[in-house]
Amino acid sequence: PERYLSIVNEKNAKRAFEDEFRIAGWGRLAAKGELATTMLDEPIKIGGQRYVNKTYALGVAISKEMRDDAQYAEILALAEMLGLSSYWTTELYGHEVINNGFGIGQGANPKYIGRDGLTLFHTAHPIQGTGATMGNRPNPDVDLSEAGIEAGILAFDLQQNERGMPILLQPRTLIIHPSNRQLAKRLLMSAGFPMTNWNDVNPLQDEGLSSFSDPWL
Repeated sequence: PERYLSIVNEKNAKRAFEDEFRIAGWGRLAAKGELATTMLDEPIKIGGQRYVNKTYALGVAISKEMRDDAQYAEILALAEMLGLSSYWTTELYGHEVINNGFGIGQGANPKYIGRDGLTLFHTAHPIQGTGATMGNRPNPDVDLSEAGIEAGILAFDLQQNERGMPILLQPRTLIIHPSNRQLAKRLLMSAGFPMTNWNDVNPLQDEGLSSFSDPWL
């Protein structure tokens, strides 16, 4: 199965492009006296985003002589190789939302620009309605560590919507490069405080996090 489906949500498209528009929810209810006028609220328009669908293809040229001379199912092997090329292409583009979600300064082209004009992993996405900003990555960046994961969990806990209401997000998956697989296991699965001789419990063990090693990152 495609590995990118473990880290992104996929929706079916029926047209050449799909437009998405969002509005914020409502604010808090206001106290109202008997027969008093109910306070009205207006939705906050967040903006739209257009997704353009593309078709990808690759053909294989086979000569008559090659077909006539084939003795060991070479032509069938070519079809299998084409299937691997299709799988490779699917994974590459399925992971683009992650790999290209940083700015040019991090070595990747900002191909995926959101409705706020910023890349996915920007450190200061503006929150319409409150004037605050929220980041999708720490600033400055941190290495994979117990303290780094704790800070990430706290960032999830403090996420708010456009009205300032807590979203109550729960992180589930730690997406890592294969080079960090063993480190992630020690951080998430150790009974004691990771990589120390302290007698403290591992605060990450009961957070419900699992690691996902992904070579396409």
